[in-house]
Amino acid sequence: MTDKTAIQRIKELDQERATLFEQAKDEALRKANQAVEDLNALGLNYRLVTGAAPPGSKSTDKKPQETGRAGTEKRAAPPTGLKDRSGNR
Repeated sequence: MTDKTAIQRIKELDQERATLFEQAKDEALRKANQAVEDLNALGLNYRLVTGAAPPGSKSTDKKPQETGRAGTEKRAAPPTGLKDRSGNR
């Protein structure tokens, strides 16, 4: 029985890692596609894309969308006795 050299063992481990990585990627992609299908079944319009958005595309220029309903949030009144920026109370 011949002992494997360190280089041979590293090559085998690299191959095993690559195989495991591909399996994990395929599994994650299947789950992501299923999630998109579920969202679309609810009447939403989602799609899964790969890669970064091209420079100057709408998605990179937008601010993150806020959750909640506009105009329904109540803001707390400022503490009494404090001045606003104009110096008024």
